[in-house]
Amino acid sequence: MQPTLNVAVDKKLCVSNLWCVRSLPAVFGTDGDGRAEVLDAAGAPKDEVVEAAFGCPVSAIAVVDAQTGQDLLA
Repeated sequence: MQPTLNVAVDKKLCVSNLWCVRSLPAVFGTDGDGRAEVLDAAGAPKDEVVEAAFGCPVSAIAVVDAQTGQDLLA
């Protein structure tokens, strides 16, 4: 069973590289300003969400296990 994830994009850090959107369009999309946003944190397996977050060039994405509070990017 996949853990429930809390996924967030820090809009102040996002530089609209959109690696996350290209990697996982079921999870990430763009807002009206062209910055990444979370559409559905459960839209892909945990490992894929973590990989997309690690691909962010400015580390603007946070991924936390909602049940344990563990930062999955640490």
